[in-house]
Amino acid sequence: MGYDHEDLFAGRVRWTDLTPPEWRDRYAQAAAELKMTGTVQPYERECFRKDGSRVPALIGSATFDEQRDQGVAFVLDLTERKRAEARLQQMQSDFAHMNRVSMMGELAASLSHEILHPIATARNNARAGMRFLEMDPPNVGEVREALGCVVRDADRARDTLSYQKAP
Repeated sequence: MGYDHEDLFAGRVRWTDLTPPEWRDRYAQAAAELKMTGTVQPYERECFRKDGSRVPALIGSATFDEQRDQGVAFVLDLTERKRAEARLQQMQSDFAHMNRVSMMGELAASLSHEILHPIATARNNARAGMRFLEMDPPNVGEVREALGCVVRDADRARDTLSYQKAP
C-alpha cells in the first residue's frame, strides 16, 4: 500500500488512517470481534494507499493468546481480482448483447421469409392469371381461381405484418 516498515512501526500510520470513512464502522466491528473472539473472519473493504488512492482488500486477523495482545493479520490486495471480475462482467454483458443481436437477426430472417413467400406466390398466381387471359378464348375460371389465390396470399402477407389484439 506504499508504506514502509518504519512508517508502520514508528506509529506514524494507524489502521484508522488507512480506513476510508465509509468503512470505519466495519473496522470498529472487526476490532470488537477480534477483542471478543480472538479472530476476525476475512472480509472485503477498501484501504487508503500512502498516495491517497484506494485499494480493495481482503482483511482478516487472529490473536495467539488469551490476552489477545499478540496476533497476526493479513491484508490482501484485491485489485487484480476486481479487475478480472469487471472484465468478466463486461464480457458477460457483451455476450448477452451479441446473443440478443443474433436472435434479432434470426427473427428478421424468419419474418422476411414469412412475408416474401406469400408475395412471391401472389406474383406467380397473377402471372398465371395473365396467361389465362391471353388464351383464345380466355380461361375465365382459371383467372378467377388465380386472382383468389393472389388475394389469399396478399392477406397472408398482411396478417404476418399486422398486430392484432386478443379479444
